[in-house]
Amino acid sequence: MIKLTSSWLYLCYKIASNSTPLSQLLTLPMDSSSLLLLSFLYLSLPISFSLKTNALVSPTAKDPATLQYFTRVYQRTPFVNLNVVLDLGGRYLWVDCDKGYVSSTYRPVRCRSAECSLANANGCGDCFSKARPGCNNNTCGVSPENPFIRTSTGGELATDVFSLPSTDGYKPGPAAKDPQFIFSCGPTFLLKGLANGTSGIIGLGRTKVAPPEQLASTFSFQRTY
Repeated sequence: MIKLTSSWLYLCYKIASNSTPLSQLLTLPMDSSSLLLLSFLYLSLPISFSLKTNALVSPTAKDPATLQYFTRVYQRTPFVNLNVVLDLGGRYLWVDCDKGYVSSTYRPVRCRSAECSLANANGCGDCFSKARPGCNNNTCGVSPENPFIRTSTGGELATDVFSLPSTDGYKPGPAAKDPQFIFSCGPTFLLKGLANGTSGIIGLGRTKVAPPEQLASTFSFQRTY
């Protein structure tokens, strides 16, 4: 299900075909901003949706200052709601871990682990400061990127709880939770140029650790992208 309005859009991470026409599930009008946002997504829409199968939804909006699209996700224990900028070609989710990252379920991904291989990590890293999220020894190193300022840097690969609201197509459902969602920590300076109030970038690229791929695997969703 995708519900479009003039200012807010709801994006599905699962779309399954059944007998309900697409036209009955779209709320129009679809303005140019809506069309542009849809072009960011590599999900290919089937001609109909299943209303009996749960889908994951995330509110998405356009920042008028930067013209970037951002969405809201839930992460950590206890949950923190984060606004993150959409990047069609991004490889994974990365968030700022320098500024107040507190979570009892944060786990750094160790070198030569299965998660490390999935992310095609580019090496092992050590940190010579006090251990904290984003700064641990013998961890997988990746390169979180901000394409808006054409900058990338080193980051620690990690896992933590990740959640999105669900729906049956008619009404909101319970939150769906992935307890070991793979993402990358990034430094605060990498937020430069992003929409005000955002905490990182959510990548929608075709990688094994991109959020749509992880969620499809965790919740046994059919891969339709």
